[in-house]
Amino acid sequence: MTHTDEVRPGQVWIDNYKPMAGRSLRVLAVSARHAQCAVLTSPAAGGAVGHTVRILLERMRPTSTGYTLLYRHDGTRVEGGS
Repeated sequence: MTHTDEVRPGQVWIDNYKPMAGRSLRVLAVSARHAQCAVLTSPAAGGAVGHTVRILLERMRPTSTGYTLLYRHDGTRVEGGS
């Protein structure tokens, strides 16, 4: 995670893990170790849209099993975001 990709409430992130490709999350709150997120879109039919999940902040980075920042907290799209 770079300094410009600090996890903040209001951001939208995309899941890079292949079985979850297409899942997007909005950050609701951030603690010392976790981001509390709401699922916006789900790859599974009848997926848990609206469900909340807790993700370790160390996973909020663009790796094959991590996440990619799509929209900043102010709603602007990240250049190069998926």
